[in-house]
Amino acid sequence: MTCDGRRGGATRLSVSMDTRGDLAASSSLVYKRSVTVGVPPISHLTGLRLTARRAIRPGSGHARERACRAGSLPRVDPTRLAKLHPILYHMAEDGTWPSIRRRGLLSTQAIVDLYQPDDEVRARILSAPRRDKITLTSAELGDMTIRDQRPAKFLKACVNDGASPQDYLDALNGRVFFWLRLSRLRRLLSARLYRHSRHTVLHVDTARLLEVYAGRVQLAPYNTGSMHVPTAPKRGPDVFTDLADYPYDQWLARRGRSGEPVVELTIRYAVPDIASFVTKVETWEDGRPVAVLYLAADTKPSPHLASTAR
Repeated sequence: MTCDGRRGGATRLSVSMDTRGDLAASSSLVYKRSVTVGVPPISHLTGLRLTARRAIRPGSGHARERACRAGSLPRVDPTRLAKLHPILYHMAEDGTWPSIRRRGLLSTQAIVDLYQPDDEVRARILSAPRRDKITLTSAELGDMTIRDQRPAKFLKACVNDGASPQDYLDALNGRVFFWLRLSRLRRLLSARLYRHSRHTVLHVDTARLLEVYAGRVQLAPYNTGSMHVPTAPKRGPDVFTDLADYPYDQWLARRGRSGEPVVELTIRYAVPDIASFVTKVETWEDGRPVAVLYLAADTKPSPHLASTAR
């Protein structure tokens, strides 16, 4: 592929090549007591020939789309992703920060593995979208509440051919979720279901997290747990793509500069040392932060917020 262009001018593109090549709702948790938990190891383009003779404006959606189809744009890597999204956001139940700080973030599957509920409760948690929160109790471990999955009410209509609803539920329940944009967090916490409740919000340093967990990170191009209408995008477990393989620039070309090439960052099973990467913890209510619970030493405080940080 060759490109010849000047700033503000036109670009001529000529391509002749063969290449081969590859889209859920977080289970935020309530922790009542701390316990040390061991985390198990986590063990098409067909031939393409394209010649463009017509001048294409650099940066135009048409130019980006054409370049992406030719397989010419690089995939996102940890360094680039951290520069684009230096902070990640995770929503949890109000009052959970002390326990999260000690124990970390666990996926729904990790919680079930830890608590070992009976078969009926296990099925309610893992075998169908949860219509309500479910609280597990243990004299030794304390209580833990798992969030509902109400936005997944049209799961069956939204699953790809070749994948079952259970396959997709397993994919959702087996990971921890983070938003890459603050606007997504605001949208979620301003929704009718959440706006009148208090929530704990973690701000996470992307670069430091990826230094440790890049090999277990998978990305998704939309809210993978949102299936509140039957016309939501079709999906299966392969909606989650390894960081090294995620087609960031293809989604950028499809959605444009004002769109979101990636919406969710997920880590499989658990992040037991999440506190090592947290820069700030806030309490949110009515879709906005109302207090700071924790502030890392190298993080600037937010103006106009009450602070109980320590």
